[in-house]
Amino acid sequence: MMDAYEWAQLTYNAKNNAYLDAVPNGKITDDNATRGNSNYQIPPEILPYLKGDAGLVNTDWQDAVFRTAPVQNHTLSASSGNDKFQYYISGNYLDQKGIVIGSGYKRYGVRANLTANLTDKLKVGISLNPTVDHYDLINSEGPWTFDGILSNALKAAPIFPVYNADGSLATNKQNVWAFGYSGGENPVALATQIEDKLDHIRNLGHVYGEYTIIKGLTFKTFFGTDINYFNRNYYRPSTLGSYKPIQQGAPTIPKGSAQTAQSVNWLWENTLNYHFEAAKHKFDVLAGYTSQKNTTKANETVGTGFPNDAVHSINAATVTSGTSNTSQWSLLSYLGRVNYNYDDKYFVSASLRSDGSSRFGANNKWGYFPSISGGWLISNETFFKVPAISELKARISYGTSGN
Repeated sequence: MMDAYEWAQLTYNAKNNAYLDAVPNGKITDDNATRGNSNYQIPPEILPYLKGDAGLVNTDWQDAVFRTAPVQNHTLSASSGNDKFQYYISGNYLDQKGIVIGSGYKRYGVRANLTANLTDKLKVGISLNPTVDHYDLINSEGPWTFDGILSNALKAAPIFPVYNADGSLATNKQNVWAFGYSGGENPVALATQIEDKLDHIRNLGHVYGEYTIIKGLTFKTFFGTDINYFNRNYYRPSTLGSYKPIQQGAPTIPKGSAQTAQSVNWLWENTLNYHFEAAKHKFDVLAGYTSQKNTTKANETVGTGFPNDAVHSINAATVTSGTSNTSQWSLLSYLGRVNYNYDDKYFVSASLRSDGSSRFGANNKWGYFPSISGGWLISNETFFKVPAISELKARISYGTSGN
């Protein structure tokens, strides 16, 4: 990677080569007024570098935007129980900085699992897992024309400083520079002055109950939810130069947006399982019913013309556009399965699942998916005497699948 002095020499040579190619009778000693076209003019800012003056600005832009990113993760948990009641609870905190300045991620989470045997026949349980995520987002990989931090760092001239003499960020340098160079903004300013924050609140949870009706016959019901809420706010201040739709220096017109989204997904499962044995015969019979539904809502508001950079909320702007949408789907399923085992050697299994989805048309709403399989555990036969093989099983199956 070139430093500022090497970059200045390369720029000088490139300008002269372009000038002599276009004007064969020209000389490298021709001044800028003679050269005319800015593509051939020598930027006066590089002249001190060509002379080798000491103490000039020499910015390593990649070093300016990258950093060593620490991570801290803390978890505290407790658990206990007896034959009637068991619990587990934990809390977690994660803080991870991004390797590009201005980026980071924090997560706060709690997990709680409770199980209780209320009677000899009835068992219930609950699980909760709420989390809060906070993202400091940056446009690290986008093109320089759309505030891409790394692309701006790669194209930024090392003769420009990160900070002004008064300690403020040196914006508007290359973006208003002429001499045939495309614009670009201070990538450190882009990473630290553009506000792009996303908050995500999520709760995964479920409750269940399991009841033994008679010996071998068990009914289980399960209800779970996945609830999500997203809130994202973006603000680009007036102190940054712009490139679209035109290239111009600051102050520019600030712009911002606010997005919210929420989704609720619930699942309810009910199964009846019967297990019984007779001599060497073992049977497992399962019948079930499940239903699931998902609802998602999203809104976005975009605005510009904020009165100043002190208030970033979208209500301070002139709203220029907005979108809102809602989507919903549901799934209904019936299932049945029979497993047969004779003497732990011969196995047969048959199942049928029927799924109905709201995403398909009325004439194609239901799908039916049967399957059957058989197995032979050869290693359990008395004639099988191969010490090197602990288990040998032959299996054949057939079924259909779909979405």
